[in-house]
Amino acid sequence: MTDGTQQMVLTGHTELVTSRAFSPDGTVLATTSEDRTVRLWRITDGTLLVALTHTNWVNGCAFAPDGTLLATTSEGIVRLWQVATQRCHCALRIGHALAGIAWHPNGTTLCAVGGAGVHLLTYVP
Repeated sequence: MTDGTQQMVLTGHTELVTSRAFSPDGTVLATTSEDRTVRLWRITDGTLLVALTHTNWVNGCAFAPDGTLLATTSEGIVRLWQVATQRCHCALRIGHALAGIAWHPNGTTLCAVGGAGVHLLTYVP
């Protein structure tokens, strides 16, 4: 951004984009949206790799420190997606609206936040 030149525009979401996260190796960008999708983009050329579908709007995402999992939050649900297979690995209903999620560097602790407070979760592979 030293000269203010825009690199590219990623198009595909049909509603408001609510969150984003880079993979730990910096090659993939995950974006979430009110259109009920999480989209994974290849950074080098902006190619859409996959659109993962939720049952409600999605407003948070975070890659695990090793890059193998992507955590997402929607209306009261935390989902863990296997990045390699692009499949939902597991889902946990919190029961309250969630606004975001983050992985701890240890790779097994997640923090989901929302209207009911802060939820610390432990992932056991």
